[in-house]
Amino acid sequence: MKQRTIGYLPHSKDLSHPADRRRLVFWAANSNIKINTTDLKNESVVVLTNAANFGKLMRKNNQILILDLVDGYLGENPSLIVDVLRNILKSFNGTSSLRWLTYSRHLKFACRRANCVIVASNEQRLEVQKYCSNVHVILDNHDEVFQEQFGDNDETLNRSILWEGFPYTFKHFRVLNEQLDKVLTQQNYKLTLVSKNNFKKWGGYIWNQNLEKLVAKLFPASKEQIEVIDWSIPKLSECAKNAGLAIIPVDTNDRFARLKPENKLLSMWALGIPTLVSPTPAYTRVMISAGLEHCLTADSDWASKVIALMGDKAERNMIIVKGRKYLRENHTELILLQRWNSALLNWINP
Repeated sequence: MKQRTIGYLPHSKDLSHPADRRRLVFWAANSNIKINTTDLKNESVVVLTNAANFGKLMRKNNQILILDLVDGYLGENPSLIVDVLRNILKSFNGTSSLRWLTYSRHLKFACRRANCVIVASNEQRLEVQKYCSNVHVILDNHDEVFQEQFGDNDETLNRSILWEGFPYTFKHFRVLNEQLDKVLTQQNYKLTLVSKNNFKKWGGYIWNQNLEKLVAKLFPASKEQIEVIDWSIPKLSECAKNAGLAIIPVDTNDRFARLKPENKLLSMWALGIPTLVSPTPAYTRVMISAGLEHCLTADSDWASKVIALMGDKAERNMIIVKGRKYLRENHTELILLQRWNSALLNWINP
């Protein structure tokens, strides 16, 4: 069978970014599809990510153009000032143009021009459908972190809590830092942050930040009990095996964060860790479907829920059993590949 090709403008040149390798790269590797990232003009079908300058690549073009938008910018409804500043920042890094004035205008143009848009949650789909009728929801593939065994047999593991994510999302710990600072101190728990210690806060290239310094500001009493581990799959796997619980705090007043998909929660279940989450729309939908509503955690309840779950091994294991059941029924490799096929195969010549 002749190998088919598809053009792709990725988040990272080496396709190592999670939004590359867990999404289109995963599908292509399992579908005999070759990805071309260097000569997009000669491809009949091109997939563009948020790393693209849509206005530049989508005008006067006869190609089939597909957007893979993993972030919910269109549902954020930002203030004019934020929207303009965001567009200026993205124009300087080459992913927009000043002529759009706001980044929202750039995105709306792209969605209207696209033949198909792929998003990462049902909530994002509702927003994008205002501008494109052909919208598909496809989540990330988490097989790279899946661990067959779960359930801690060593009671010392009950002392460790895990958080994993990009360092610029650590700001969401403000919804629980005072409570958790006391809990870590009083209960002698450890908090492990699997992330990146040194990073750029704005756009990935402006304003140097250090995660350990941010930890010290938010957790003055317990900072010595918090460790920052540079992200890698082996390190994440090791930290997951040594943790009794994972937490995903989100400031639900942050309109951009509210539209985040459930990917991080599903990855924690794939790792075999019971997880407490803030009640965003996606997390609420998934937790209710899995029969785990009690894992939705209001801002005022983090301390009590963390202590209760860390002290209940049977409950932790039950959460993972239900979480894994949800993955088997809703988030298998086959399901993901079928969704990618539905979105893309009809556009690619045999």
